[in-house]
Amino acid sequence: MEPMILNDDLVLIYRENDWNRVTGKVCAIRLNGEITLKEVQIEPESEVIFLHPYNHKFKTLVVHQDKYQDVFLVGVLEAVIRTY
Repeated sequence: MEPMILNDDLVLIYRENDWNRVTGKVCAIRLNGEITLKEVQIEPESEVIFLHPYNHKFKTLVVHQDKYQDVFLVGVLEAVIRTY
């Protein structure tokens, strides 16, 4: 999520399990066994989840309904703590 969230930053995640409440928010998502922070956008008509990175070096991840068993909503980003 660089440049917004840097390596070694601490993040506080508010637990949330309702996908309908997280569109437009940065969330912690478990995808294929790994945790990632991405901005979530859901297209209810097509039942597709878009996971947008802030770092433009990475592509948007697209999760189709048939892959939902591989994606788990951990929670919503509440705060970032950075030490200097």
